[in-house]
This record gives sequence, structure tokens and C-alpha cells, in this order.
Amino acid sequence: RDFDHVLIQQALNLQKDNGATLDDWCGFAQAAQRGRLPLLTWYSANAVDKYRFAHLTFQEFLCAEYCREHWIKENEAFPKKLKMLIMGQQPRPETLFTRGWWQQVIQMLSDLMASTNLGIGQRLFLSDNGSFELKACVGDTNAATLAALLRDATGGLVRSANVSDGGLGAPGISVLFTSHNHHLRRGSSWLQALSFLDLSGNLLTPQAGSLLASALKHAAPPLKSLDVAWNRLCIGSDRRKGYERETFHSRLKCRGTTTKNKLYLDYLHAAWIPDTSGLEALLDYCVSASELESFDCRSNGLTVQAGKLLVAAFINNKTTTHTKLKQVCGIELSLESIKDHLNLGPMPDDRGPLVVGQLVLARLRHGNRFHSIYYEARVLNILPNDLYEIGYMQRDAVVRVESNIPRRMIQGTRRTAPHRRLEAGGAWFLAEVIATVSTPLVSVTHIDLSNQALAFDVSIW
Repeated sequence: RDFDHVLIQQALNLQKDNGATLDDWCGFAQAAQRGRLPLLTWYSANAVDKYRFAHLTFQEFLCAEYCREHWIKENEAFPKKLKMLIMGQQPRPETLFTRGWWQQVIQMLSDLMASTNLGIGQRLFLSDNGSFELKACVGDTNAATLAALLRDATGGLVRSANVSDGGLGAPGISVLFTSHNHHLRRGSSWLQALSFLDLSGNLLTPQAGSLLASALKHAAPPLKSLDVAWNRLCIGSDRRKGYERETFHSRLKCRGTTTKNKLYLDYLHAAWIPDTSGLEALLDYCVSASELESFDCRSNGLTVQAGKLLVAAFINNKTTTHTKLKQVCGIELSLESIKDHLNLGPMPDDRGPLVVGQLVLARLRHGNRFHSIYYEARVLNILPNDLYEIGYMQRDAVVRVESNIPRRMIQGTRRTAPHRRLEAGGAWFLAEVIATVSTPLVSVTHIDLSNQALAFDVSIW
């Protein structure tokens, strides 16, 4: 942010063909020191003259203009340079949204290159098969950056979108999906060929659900799978009497270790009066989506009323246009695939042998005892007597190594999200599915509905 004559000299050496000289800079510097150049501010630190842009927006715009100029000039080479500059040697698309000082630059660059059709988003973060996966990095504060990158994704470029485990609410959904928003002047064109949409683990409220349903209806993509589990679709905005001072515990602040990931606070949900309008709007869209095969809305505070809406939309609705729908809330509508087990509970943890390099969750040793918390880790070595050498990880890098960790202190699967729960609404829907199935479940010998919160209904708290 702050710079001196050394940086200016380096910039001049890199840009020898633009006609600027050090004398030109000295004229600017003198004007800034006399206070006659509002664009720059000047101060002295340790007898060294330092300069700073009066507002960061000037610097961001100049950076975006520089990127546009070189993107057009170098074509294929510059996007790779920019990608490495933003993401580093091991590019991860999430870096585009977690490095705050690049947000405005990317948005301005998209505006400046709107008429070039060079495909900014396609070059920076879209995969070759037209999919992108952005976990735990997109929220209301940086949704405009994703909208800017998707602005030129026309012609069926985007086929699968995963924007899960973030902080998207009604403002973020409005920016990403609403066609009249100024970030999407040409409409939500990136939805045209979308087949898979995962928005699970965000903060989608009833208002956000209505906005999403309206945008999907307007764009009419050939959507096959819609996942909105682990949101707040049935949690209204009005608080109950006596709960006026409660605030919803943001899941964004819980990210980090797996044990803190998206705490599901039942008692806190009870502070709000249920509102099923958002779910109703999404179900109305699902009924009209002819290509839809899967819809999941578990863990949204589903009340019995929400369950009745699911039954009305997918079981009792005789006017539905779709015939391809196979699964709702993890439940097979035909139940034909069920042999002898109906299992909707958590997947059992694999207690079998581990292999070197496997990603696991392991408890951390503290003296002669182990912490109760499981941390993300990697198996580094297999030792005798069912013991393991474990590398505990932070941001995909091993930061601590422990030996002689017993197998019982290691979970064989690396869990990235909490288990999805049917709740009262899902239980109501499951009962109707079982009651209307064409083939009686005479062969089912085991039904697992553990950890499903089947009695949880915030409307009768």
C-alpha cells in the first residue's frame, strides 16, 4: 500500500516502452509533498519519503486497468500470470474470494473487459468440464466477486456449481441469481446449462429461498440436482416473545476445526417463529422442473407443516410435470432400491486398517491423555500393534506430527460436514412415502433413523 522511489524505479524498468521517466515521477512527488495532488498523500518515515493513494479504490482501478491492458496484449500468457499472482504456486479457486484486497480489482476488471468476451471466469476458476467448487469461501460480502467472474460464462459454460459451507443469505443470492441486479446486466445467463447446484451449509433464509426459486424459474436451467440442506429455510425473521435479544450464531464464525463446523443449535432456532414461504417457493419450482432428479432440504428446521408441503408437492400432486424425480431429502421415492435395510442415519465409521497418506480425523495427544476434539490429519506411517504416526493439518499442511496414536483415537473417514437430519417435517414425508409405496416393505429387516431429530419442530417448541 505504501511505496517510495525504489518501487517507482522498479516499475519504470519494467515499463520502458511507455515513455515515462524518473523526472516525470519527481514532478508528481513534489506536487504531492506540497499538497497539490489529491490523488496521492505523502509522509516521511525514518527520513524516507513514503507515498500512498488517497483512497484504495484508485489503486484497485489502476491495477484492474493494468490487468486489462496486458490481458488483451498477451492473451493466453497473462491469465496464467494473474492466476499465479493471486493464488500462488498451488492454485485453489477459493483464494480468489479469501484474499480481500483482490475483490474490487476482480470486479473492476470484469467491468472493463465486459465487451471483449475473453472469458475471465473461464480462465481463472472454471474447470474444463464447466464446473466449479467453492467451499467455505463465498458469502454475502464477496458474492459480487463471484457474480463478476460468472458474468461472461455464457453459452452453457457452467454445468455444475458448488457454493457450499459459506455465508450466503438473501443479499448474496440476490447478487448471484437475480437478473435485474446491476452486477448481472445481461441477466443470470450462467444458469442456462446448469445441471447441478449445491448451496448446502449456507445461511439461506425464507427470503433467500424465494429469491432463488424466482431466479431458477426465470432462467429455466436443465437442473438435475438441487441441494439446499443445512440452511435456515424454515426459520422466520420474527422472534418469539422472551427471545428478543437472541442472535443467530453465524456458522461462518464456527469454521476451522471439524468439531466446530456449523453447530446446529436447536435451542437457538426456537427463538424464531417458523416461516415456510421460502421452502414453498422452492417446491413450486421443483414441481415445474422437468429434468429434476434430486432435491434435498434437510436440516432447515423442517416443521410438520413443511413436511405436509413436501407431501403435497411430490406425492399428492397429480399435475406435476416432471417424471424423473427419484430422491427427496435422501429418500428414494420408489423405494425399489431397498433390499433389507432402510438407512438414513449417519454412515458408520470405518474401523478397518488405514493406509499411508489417508486423510482422517484424529484426537490430539496431551501428555498421557487425548483431547476429546478430532482434528484433520493425515496418516504418515503405520506402526506395529495397531499404532499410527499421524500428521495434524492446518490449511492442507502438516503442522504437527505424533507417533504411537492408537486406532481407536482415529476416525477412518474425514468428515467435512455434519450429518443431515430429517427433523419433524422429513419424518412426516418419509411416513407418507412408505404408506404410498407400491410394493410393501415386507423384506425390510432393519430401519436406521438415528440422529435424525424426528421430534424437532420449532412451531411447537
